[in-house]
Parts: sequence; C-alpha cells; structure tokens
Amino acid sequence: CLYIRRDIAASIDLPFMRVLCQVDGLTVAYGNHAPVLRDVCLQIHAGETVGLMGASGSGKSTLAAVLHGWLPP
Repeated sequence: CLYIRRDIAASIDLPFMRVLCQVDGLTVAYGNHAPVLRDVCLQIHAGETVGLMGASGSGKSTLAAVLHGWLPP
C-alpha cells in the first residue's frame, strides 16, 4: 500500500491555486510483469509538500521516476 501525505503551506483553501502536477489513471508495469502501480490519481498544487510513504516494493520510487520522466507512463 502506498500512502501520500500532503501538507499545504497556507491553511486556507484557495480554489485558484495553480496545479503543478496532475496524474489521472496512471498504471505502470515493468515488461510483461503485473503492474507496480495501478490507476494512480494525484494532483499537486503550488505550495504543497508531498511525501510518499509505503513498504518496500509499494511503488514509491516508480512513481517518482515516472513524475521525473525517467520511466514512461
């Protein structure tokens, strides 16, 4: 299980906050193996700090690699 922790710098909700990164329905598999990530949805706004937490093999590094463009989605 992969957990995403989000902390927003401002304590008020600003609906006009700019989205820096958005992922909808991301599935990633290595070769012909079962997916490491399945149907991931994530939206990161300006001013947010996002931390990925999970057990070894849960997909944290894979998600980071896809977001950086090191792996194809």
